[in-house]
Amino acid sequence: MTEHTFSTFSWVDVSSTDADGAKAFYGGLFGWEFADITAADMMGENLAPDLPGETVMYTMCSLQGRLVCGLSGTMSPDMPTVWNAYVNVEDADAIVARARELGGSADMGVMNEEIADSGRMAFVMDPVGGTCGIWQARNHKGVEVKGEPDTFTWAEHNTRDCGTATGFYSSLFNWQAGSNSQTPDYTLFHRAGSDENDWVAGLREMDPRWPSEVPPTWVVCFRVADLDAKVQAVRDLGGSVMTEPEPFPLGRFCWAMDPQQGAFIIVELNM
Repeated sequence: MTEHTFSTFSWVDVSSTDADGAKAFYGGLFGWEFADITAADMMGENLAPDLPGETVMYTMCSLQGRLVCGLSGTMSPDMPTVWNAYVNVEDADAIVARARELGGSADMGVMNEEIADSGRMAFVMDPVGGTCGIWQARNHKGVEVKGEPDTFTWAEHNTRDCGTATGFYSSLFNWQAGSNSQTPDYTLFHRAGSDENDWVAGLREMDPRWPSEVPPTWVVCFRVADLDAKVQAVRDLGGSVMTEPEPFPLGRFCWAMDPQQGAFIIVELNM
């Protein structure tokens, strides 16, 4: 079973307004396979009388037999489709308490009951309004492959207040912020005490091109072998390309959106 270092991203999932539609899109785009977890699987003898046991609660997505992410419906009909990224933590309760001390929030607290054997999770909101997942692993450790084509490779935060967000996440996850000569306007985080080139996440300022109604957000990035081919596949599968491919020092990337309006980044690396 894959182990993940504390304070690094260990899991990603998409909450979709159309889970079946999301399966069709991402299965076609990345070649993922899907295994549903039903209410009966998840709750066993604690299954509520009014909840059919065959109700799909969550779906594990894999590539060639290795877990790459999760997929589910949204928690309520009025919620939008969104990709979530989770930082591996040792103590979810301590992280939630620390987030509140730092001026953030965690309205739902730590969720325990339905996923007790798998782990413990929460969502923390930074003082600027960006939301990040945390995961305290038990049986479910996280993704089993990362950084290979058609898998999760990176998470970055987009915010209108870089100073506040940088201070919050640095203190919360024991990260140190820096940059390098190739990307001087892009903040790179590494774990305190680790090699400064052992980056775990990025942070970018939301410039005036971002619509004012779009909140600060963590975005999930997937590595691909051929960006141009994937851009065409996104369109063929009913998604949309939000930005045309553009170069950066390590390759090329673009923003894309699935048919349910879930945004993500696809990146072709030259390393």
